[in-house]
Amino acid sequence: MATVTITKSMTIDCHDVFASILNASPPDQPGTTTGVIINVGPDAKDPWRTVRLRNIDISGSGSGNTGISILAATAVILEELEVGGNVKQGISDARTEDGTMLSAKNTTVANNAGVGFNIAAQNNSIVLDNVHSIKNGYGMSLGKTNTATVNRSVFSSNKSAGIETEPGAQLMLDASVVSYNSIGISSNGGPIALANTDVAFNGTGINGATTSFGNNRIFGNTAAGMAPGFAGASSPAFGQQ
Repeated sequence: MATVTITKSMTIDCHDVFASILNASPPDQPGTTTGVIINVGPDAKDPWRTVRLRNIDISGSGSGNTGISILAATAVILEELEVGGNVKQGISDARTEDGTMLSAKNTTVANNAGVGFNIAAQNNSIVLDNVHSIKNGYGMSLGKTNTATVNRSVFSSNKSAGIETEPGAQLMLDASVVSYNSIGISSNGGPIALANTDVAFNGTGINGATTSFGNNRIFGNTAAGMAPGFAGASSPAFGQQ
């Protein structure tokens, strides 16, 4: 199956049925086919502008461009997806309007040469719960002006950084694992807060300033990198309420 283009609010749910989108590119044109394009522009007849994708395998088979490309929509909700095998991004969010949101749950993004979760949108709210971003170029890149909460997730074996933030981005990472990456967490000026998280067995554990709530485990990295700062006073616990 080739590119699926979505231009209005809808739910595609393939529960109990095997469903896949094959976005492999022609042999003479590698990196030209995208799995799903979401482009839901303003429409008075569609005030919600919400897209839900569930229970779908999206595969570029090593030659696809991007698994899911989000260009416009108020809300995108992704659940129980497998996205992989692209020469660029697994999931790319390039929306330019304010106040949009992306939610991903129980989703694996793997074997993409670019970024697993590439959030280049503006003023976007991101919620990731139980996602695995594995063996990509980067696990997640969070662009400026975006905020993200990430819970119970794994960023592992990515060629560059497991997680990186650009200046002005903000990330709260809780109960997650960042392991076996060249750099575990890379903060390029965007605030990153860590709680209940393991940063282990990376080339460099942490690059740049981060904030810890005093209950993380930084272990087994070739170089620990920059130690996190504390979120608050040490009694009774670091910044916890």
